Amino acid sequence: MRGLGYLASPYMHESEIMREARFKAVAYIGAQLMHQGFHIICPISMCHPMTISPCSLPGDFEFWGELDKNLISRCDYFIIATIPGWKRSSGIKREYEIARAFGQEMFLVKLGDEYKVLGVERKDHAEVYAALEW
Repeated sequence: MRGLGYLASPYMHESEIMREARFKAVAYIGAQLMHQGFHIICPISMCHPMTISPCSLPGDFEFWGELDKNLISRCDYFIIATIPGWKRSSGIKREYEIARAFGQEMFLVKLGDEYKVLGVERKDHAEVYAALEW
């Protein structure tokens, strides 16, 4: 796919083990997309290491929101990694709103077992909005 995409995924969780699992899942999904020819920015895979010791930056949207907005503004499309928790993710909802405001195309990653990418489906803004649990 031409252009640059922003790969969104759920991240925050009270469990450090869950945050690490989400990081690994989206990094794997992002690598598969890159192998398929997508050019993506994946903030979770880029920034998760900065949230653990010794860096220990916060992992929440309040801290990362301005950077996310800056990154999203430079992208041509918005992709959601549909790993468990994506529909309820407050971070994805905020990122979606930013991408929608910029008029970006929306895509959902269709996943199989062990986060194997089965496809990337274009969705209109209303379909993505309806899928998210507000």
